Amino acid sequence: MTTPSREDIIGAAANGGLIDLIFKDSWRYDTAPFSQSLIDAHNAKEIDLRALLPLLEPSRSTGNEWYLGTEILLPALSSLATSCADLLELIAGAIPYDDPMLSHSSYAVIVNWCQASQERLVELLHLIKSGAPLTQRFHCVQACISAGLKSDAEFYLGQALELLHNGDAPQRAQAARALCNLSAEVPQAAHHVSAKGSDLCHQVSANLDRNNQGSPCSRRRGNRAASDSSRRSSLEVCFLRPPHSLF
Repeated sequence: MTTPSREDIIGAAANGGLIDLIFKDSWRYDTAPFSQSLIDAHNAKEIDLRALLPLLEPSRSTGNEWYLGTEILLPALSSLATSCADLLELIAGAIPYDDPMLSHSSYAVIVNWCQASQERLVELLHLIKSGAPLTQRFHCVQACISAGLKSDAEFYLGQALELLHNGDAPQRAQAARALCNLSAEVPQAAHHVSAKGSDLCHQVSANLDRNNQGSPCSRRRGNRAASDSSRRSSLEVCFLRPPHSLF
């Protein structure tokens, strides 16, 4: 597999064919290098990725083409110098309908964008607290807590616990899932809560259970419940052990 040249990308953009290059021909190219080439061309002002969005006709690509294309386009969005609200609008333009298969991709875009600076994390947190609709669609609470714990463990742990207590149902579930990955991703943050291990495990488990109750029975929901059970087990192992053994 190859990567389209800079000239190919610029020429496709000039002729209105960049969407086809990304989506129709995506199977020809390596995903990560293609995405980086788009970023480089955009940063050099040779193309404008914003001009591609919103995607007007997602149905014109087959399922496989659509997913391969989004795996190229979405990571490029995380490198744009833009506001958080604008980023979420751009992601919504790239995923014009709710698709659980792409939720992990949008989550990764937001996390990567946030990791560029503390200011971006604060901006996302403010959007979450203001109730911006797209922050729930794209799992922004989980992204914010996960990225924030790597930057300022104590502060974002406090934000996670506040959301566990006072957030709405989706926010509580996302905060719980972010904390379930806490010990593996950020051991220093796990140290902050090791003394509260039993209580925290109870809070997280209660929120995950509450999120899974009363839901329609489906394979996807069943898989989520099984995944949440696994997360709870991992959390119990890590947070109920002595603090010195977390490292």
